[in-house]
Amino acid sequence: AQKATSFLEPRDIIILDSSTTVSMMVPYLARELDLTIICYNYHILSQLPKDENSNMIFTGGIYNHHMQMFESTEGINIIKEHRAKKCFFSTSGIHERLGMTCSYPYEVLTKRASLSSSAMRILLTDSSKFGVVTTSYFAKLTDCDVIITDDGISEEWIKTIESLGVELHI
Repeated sequence: AQKATSFLEPRDIIILDSSTTVSMMVPYLARELDLTIICYNYHILSQLPKDENSNMIFTGGIYNHHMQMFESTEGINIIKEHRAKKCFFSTSGIHERLGMTCSYPYEVLTKRASLSSSAMRILLTDSSKFGVVTTSYFAKLTDCDVIITDDGISEEWIKTIESLGVELHI
């Protein structure tokens, strides 16, 4: 989470994905950066600084208690109509051929909209997700610009990521 926030610059517009992994960034967000934050997760929204240095765009919609995520066609359109410099997102599984997957189909369209509306896509994931396939495909591994993970990642995965030209931070 701390490494992810090191990518932030003053006046960045960012998207924070709906996940416990991404929510770990919130305590490290520097208030002086004057960020605009687009999010669709109640837990993340409730933890964000609420002062004049931050602007928030919350998509709203139908509340999913399990994920604390709001989902709606209107919310997806809000994401599509805005542009972000960086999107911080997570995944439930990463497979070299089958791509990145999430556990719930209702996450797919929101994740895709977030990735397509962002100049830089930064994946935050723990090493246990590599080689895992879950039910709902949302993007290719090459749709990441940066991957941040822990030191449990295998040498084989390090080589795979480097061969794809994706920036890796361990």
